[in-house]
Amino acid sequence: MSDLADSANNSRDSPAKDQKSISHLVKNRNCLALWSSSMLSAIGSNISYIALSYYIYEKTGSPVSVGVLMIMFTAPSVLFGIPAGDLVDRWPKKKVMIVTDIFRAVLIFSITLTAHLEAIFALVLACYMLNQLHYNGRDGLVPSLVSEDDLAPCNSFLQSSLQVAGFAGPALGGIIVALGGVTYALYVDAATFLCSALITVLLRPKGEKLNKSPLSEWKTQVMGGFHVLKQDFVLRALIVLMALGMVSVGMIRMLLVILSETPLSVGSGGLGTLFSSLALGSFVGSLILGKYSRGINMVKLIVAGYFVLALTFLVIPAEIMVISEMSTAFWIAVVVLFITGLGNMAVLVGALTTIQKRTPRERIGRVFGVAYALNGVGSIISLVVGGWAAETVGAEPVFLG
Repeated sequence: MSDLADSANNSRDSPAKDQKSISHLVKNRNCLALWSSSMLSAIGSNISYIALSYYIYEKTGSPVSVGVLMIMFTAPSVLFGIPAGDLVDRWPKKKVMIVTDIFRAVLIFSITLTAHLEAIFALVLACYMLNQLHYNGRDGLVPSLVSEDDLAPCNSFLQSSLQVAGFAGPALGGIIVALGGVTYALYVDAATFLCSALITVLLRPKGEKLNKSPLSEWKTQVMGGFHVLKQDFVLRALIVLMALGMVSVGMIRMLLVILSETPLSVGSGGLGTLFSSLALGSFVGSLILGKYSRGINMVKLIVAGYFVLALTFLVIPAEIMVISEMSTAFWIAVVVLFITGLGNMAVLVGALTTIQKRTPRERIGRVFGVAYALNGVGSIISLVVGGWAAETVGAEPVFLG
């Protein structure tokens, strides 16, 4: 109760500061540098994702080969997420981000030098293993860049950059591949990583704590994230909920592909509109939370976000089954997915901020490592179970489930 009272008092004491959260963050050198570097590298990653997917399918004509490429994108979070957490806790996270950006640029550039599928898959796998180190370092570094009061606004501000990248990156990737080819798209991706490294140099972290345990204890240290979760029920429940959320959201994305064909019959253009609405809702949500999240109870924010997700996941298939005019059902789905994006951002910002606040600084990388690993498992489960379930009972019932 005292925590809630303190939060209420803080929000009453600084209403003007709440209203200026976004401008306050833009003027913050650390926030602006992290926002810029994250957006650049994420745009590049989305460009190469589109380029490589197109190249592999054009070269082989095999969906299986494209599936293998997707595994190279997703497997590192499962296989390397937990060890990456221990490594990040041992090294200065700013240096981790700079070094991984440089090596990711080298790996992406190296793809342009080979036409062998095995080599391309190996380079992509190595690059996405470095991604785990980079993302882990970025999320773990935020508490050393801003005050605790600014954690939620900064996380919201950072997420807005990733939503812009998710919206603009694929479109740019398609344009670059069409005009200059796959090689030029990979050059652009490599360049974004180098620019990201240069911008990261501007960060000035304070109060960062490193894990000083001897390397001989690595087996115990790698499991350190689980030890933290064992001692903190809130974190433990949150990590599990995030993983389950990845199962649900992963299924939703796949089911939207099915629903766009039957029964909505809107094709690839309509599917793009559905995904764009979801991304736009997430972007708007990140801006709203960036301005108003200071002083909000993060657990209540997460609960509210899940409540919104539950309602929207119910409304979309229900209205498709009830409304006979599919064009009307499509546009209702577009609006509802925008609201889904708002709920998704509430959950994401609340979860990131809660982990950063409740985890000891010297173990924060390992806790995020566990989260990334379980989220990766959730994503894979969503693809396997969702596809089987949709084929067995239909997309609408699975969506409701």
